[in-house]
Amino acid sequence: MNKISYRTVCFASLLHGIGEFFTRDLTISADKSFYIYELLNDENCRKLSKFLDADLLKDILFHYSVPGYNMQNSVSKKCIRIIDIAGRLSNKDANEDIKSNAEHEYLNCIFSRLDIGNGLPRASAYRHVPLEPDAIFPFDPNSGDTRKSDDETILQREFCTYWNKALAEAKTVEMLYQMLLRILERYTWCIPLDGQSEIADISLYDHLRLTSAIAACLCKKHSEDPQFDERLMEDDSHDSFILAEGDFSGIQKYIFGGISEKQGGMAKKLRARSFVIASLVNLAARALIDRCDVPASCILMNSGGNFFILLPNTESVKTKLTDFQNEIDKKLFDTFQGGVALHIAYTCMCGNDFGSFGDKIRETKEQLAIRKRQPYASLLHNDGRWTEAQPFSTDAYEKKLGICKGCGNEFAEFETEDGPIGRRCKQETEIGRHLVKTKVITLIRSDMGLLSLGDWSVLPYGAEGEIYALKSDDSDYLLAPLWRQANHVPANSKRILTFEEISDKSEGVNWLGYLKADVDRLGMLFTVGFRKETGENFGNIARIASLSRMMEIFFSEWLDRFVERKFPECYIVFSGGDDLFIIGPWNQIISLAIQIRRSFSDFTGGNPNTTLSCGISFSPVRLPVAYAARSAERALDRAKEEHSFLHPTGRDQVCMFDHVMKWKYVHKVMKAADNVVGWVRDGKLTTGDVRRMRKYAEMFEQYTASGGQDTKGLRYAGHLSYDIGRKMSENRKRLDIQVKKFMESLRDISQEGLIHHLGVVCDFALLMNRKKGE
Repeated sequence: MNKISYRTVCFASLLHGIGEFFTRDLTISADKSFYIYELLNDENCRKLSKFLDADLLKDILFHYSVPGYNMQNSVSKKCIRIIDIAGRLSNKDANEDIKSNAEHEYLNCIFSRLDIGNGLPRASAYRHVPLEPDAIFPFDPNSGDTRKSDDETILQREFCTYWNKALAEAKTVEMLYQMLLRILERYTWCIPLDGQSEIADISLYDHLRLTSAIAACLCKKHSEDPQFDERLMEDDSHDSFILAEGDFSGIQKYIFGGISEKQGGMAKKLRARSFVIASLVNLAARALIDRCDVPASCILMNSGGNFFILLPNTESVKTKLTDFQNEIDKKLFDTFQGGVALHIAYTCMCGNDFGSFGDKIRETKEQLAIRKRQPYASLLHNDGRWTEAQPFSTDAYEKKLGICKGCGNEFAEFETEDGPIGRRCKQETEIGRHLVKTKVITLIRSDMGLLSLGDWSVLPYGAEGEIYALKSDDSDYLLAPLWRQANHVPANSKRILTFEEISDKSEGVNWLGYLKADVDRLGMLFTVGFRKETGENFGNIARIASLSRMMEIFFSEWLDRFVERKFPECYIVFSGGDDLFIIGPWNQIISLAIQIRRSFSDFTGGNPNTTLSCGISFSPVRLPVAYAARSAERALDRAKEEHSFLHPTGRDQVCMFDHVMKWKYVHKVMKAADNVVGWVRDGKLTTGDVRRMRKYAEMFEQYTASGGQDTKGLRYAGHLSYDIGRKMSENRKRLDIQVKKFMESLRDISQEGLIHHLGVVCDFALLMNRKKGE
């Protein structure tokens, strides 16, 4: 198969089922080919001919839209055979009996089947709207809550509009393909694939993009392996594919390492370093598919510093994977002095593995764990022999400026007002400056600079090259492929705010809050979440890839827009995959954590198996960010692992003010905290009263820490009764009835008693009533 035919198969497989999108409201078979004439009119075919065989593309699409279509072209028949196999594998299930002839109006929420022992959620589905951050929240299709915007004809009309624009603007076949992927995702993400069982949770978009990825791999395998004939192509037990995984390590050490506020622009540097890591991940994935000559749809998952790529199982691909690992080892070692590494591992796949894809992910991760124990191995030995030590470059050393004052990890090369800095720190400062205003980034062919890997470089601004949009709802760039990354930072019209300025936005004491959060048991959700106790396994490639994509949209897109709208003074250091780290005014960070957890539950359709744990720490702004980040990390670890004798399991919790509690108690606790703040400000309580209650909380914690054995901690109740009596006997004022009711409620030591979380109430109230600068 020549290159033009190969490209045509990639496009044809991406569009072969588009008729389900355009003809969902039609019943007459003869009408189901009209969309081909609209998408592939004479003008569009002329434009397509610059990149691929337009006649072959049209012939293939007619085959899938016109029953009984008489195809004469032998090349078309060969291509259709490949696409048919790819389409079957993309929708393959380990249990074949779930297929049906059912048609569904709405796409069910991808979390509808996910269960690791806590039961399934109620039915929910996605609306028929373009994919934008707020669209990812499902609704109850049985509630009658339909909207005028739930109109598929609007999606169809806009799809055609942007398809025509893509053909007019695309300069390369790669960009045209990525534009088509973007259009398909935006308008067919909410369209259910026909033929699913009772729960229709596979979208047409995921089916089409995976069909194209598999078809491309089959074509490359057939072209490069003489023994790979039609019989083996149909054999689902034959290892025709490779699943490659890439994972970056050292991310947080790099982001927080060696940053000093004295070197001006700590906030700007954090943002730049987060962008550097995201760029390197995307560049690595892009470079790999480029070298293996497969389309962008072969990047199955890409989030949180980790990616999975589907590749053909050929010797040339295996060699390229090894060569690429060796190349990036040297590049990253030279740039980051061993602090950041990319590990690549792979395993072979057969057709049957697409139906139980979670098992294959687990197998690949086992290979990756071995690879991670040998970082930069290619630099240490070659052909079984140890290599000679490779000294750092002496160019910077010879400038005699000493160590970089910005990071302390490289030789300085440039004099600045804050002291000499190194080349990498200088580049980070420039990146941070560009990111303040840019709406797009550009990929160019280059291997120079901090943002370069595998012959590709990222420019943090618009330029001549491949343009990527940073926001999916930016009307100026609806055609551009997406560069999903949460990047909101507080800024005024001129610059990013410093952390001192952010802390001054706090209420009460001017402290910063640090929020770290991630999804509980995410690995288990991916590998066994779709597996049922009855033995059925619904964890095929389409569902797992869709689950990863939707999670990435929530953490990278929706969260970014939400913080920008509702918490503009909070700083997203990173958010993607399944975790996040945000810095902001201390009291706003608490509210933000509560809102994120509530929204995450809505996003998953209320699935009890998908929970979020958060760790929050607070500190004066002078405390180094790296130290505060570690404190928040320890709080997150406690939220995940710690439990009390009343709650035998961890997770689904928040840890703040050095206290762990289940999310179900947070609303009640924070309502009480707000009341105490108000009572102190109104003079109904004093800060001395609050401090005494804080002592009672510590006494009760002795009781709970002992598992209820050390009853000395219950002596707080006597002290509390004395306080209530003292307050009531004071002649100056009577004890407010609501205050009295609150204090008396602290005697309740049952599971629902507020006394379990009184420390949080008191600490919050004391910080809210402290003056700034104290």
